[in-house]
Amino acid sequence: MSRTNTACWKKSTGARQSEKQSEAGLAREQQRRIQSEEAAAQTLEAGRRMLRETQQTAQQIERELRDQLANQGTLLAQAQSEGSALQQRLDDFQRQLGEEKKSHDTTRALLAGALAATRKTQGKRKPSSRVGKT
Repeated sequence: MSRTNTACWKKSTGARQSEKQSEAGLAREQQRRIQSEEAAAQTLEAGRRMLRETQQTAQQIERELRDQLANQGTLLAQAQSEGSALQQRLDDFQRQLGEEKKSHDTTRALLAGALAATRKTQGKRKPSSRVGKT
């Protein structure tokens, strides 16, 4: 080989080696990007799975809370109904108590009047002697 040929051959071999190194570097970079994308896809899928699970849990909790709220509403309505009934009974008892007090006061006034009348008539009468005393 001549010097020129040898020099060309060396340049060509160096260029081929450089090209192979570049291709190898590009292949490594492409492999790294693929792995990075796969890892990102796995992370994204795991995040989506977690989000679905969280949404399902939130929906279940929402249903439970709605049921509890409905039950509390029912209990509140029952308590209000019972409260109204108790208030009505209290009003009835208070009215009855008022009537009984009034009746008691009237009876007491009548008894007091009768007792006063009896005492008044006894005071005007002479003491009676017993009949058939021996």
